[in-house]
Amino acid sequence: MKLSEKGNEYVRRLWDRKVQLINSRLNDRLGQLSHRYQDSDSMRRMFANLFLDHYRDRLDALVQCYLEAYELEKKIIEESDINGVVAHGFYHWDSHWQLVCQSNPYLVQEREYIESRQRPLIASMRNDLLIEVNKMDLERQAPTSIAPQAILSEKDCSITDFTFVSDQRIRTIVERDYQELNRLDAQFAPKSILVLSGGIIEGVLTDAIITVGTWDFDECRSRQLKELIYRAKTDGIIVHDTLADVIKAFRNLVHPAREIKDSLSFSMVHAVQSRAAVDVIIEDVRNWNSKRPK
Repeated sequence: MKLSEKGNEYVRRLWDRKVQLINSRLNDRLGQLSHRYQDSDSMRRMFANLFLDHYRDRLDALVQCYLEAYELEKKIIEESDINGVVAHGFYHWDSHWQLVCQSNPYLVQEREYIESRQRPLIASMRNDLLIEVNKMDLERQAPTSIAPQAILSEKDCSITDFTFVSDQRIRTIVERDYQELNRLDAQFAPKSILVLSGGIIEGVLTDAIITVGTWDFDECRSRQLKELIYRAKTDGIIVHDTLADVIKAFRNLVHPAREIKDSLSFSMVHAVQSRAAVDVIIEDVRNWNSKRPK
């Protein structure tokens, strides 16, 4: 559903404010680097990576602007709307690239390197929005006849009830981690949220898969999170697995060496999505457990 004229104006104003802050940070860093490096290959590559970081910040800000506007207008982001947002991202890439090259002409030599890394950033932006579409679809399926406070109270009671987890050892860990997860702020602790979210989902799915009898504890322990999610979907334990994509992508954040090797980057947006994925998976497993033959 398209934003209204006022909604689009809100996006433009909010975007301008965010970009001013992002550009200010970039200018500070450029000033620091200019005094340290001369015109050389190493300097060009460093500036290229700085530009990519800057562009990723702009894309994250753009996604946040649109999500906030859709939320304020109580409209659902449909997949057809995503193309417009992504096109907006491409437009800012082209216009911003031209401006940057005017002031830093040596970056033209790094264009191939930059563009090879720009495409995954756009793909990540599209994926972020697709995840949000899936989240909104789930919210649309929720009952609307209950008062908001009643829904909140019911959710608080059910989500923190992990009695459906059979293994007491796993249940204790999941309960502890879930309480810690809900105390974290996505703006200041995105990595912690991503790591804890992956652990909670891994624990809940491990217990369910063992209960089904598909794999035993040792087999589950040797499997990656993406394999546990696939197994749980195949066994009918969970229905919604798309939201968990963000957690699968960042599962290796717990290993600093892998974070460096895989060039993993994340933001508050990913943290918010991962926390939503935890609640969706928990609810799926709880529903499955309530219906299975005891």
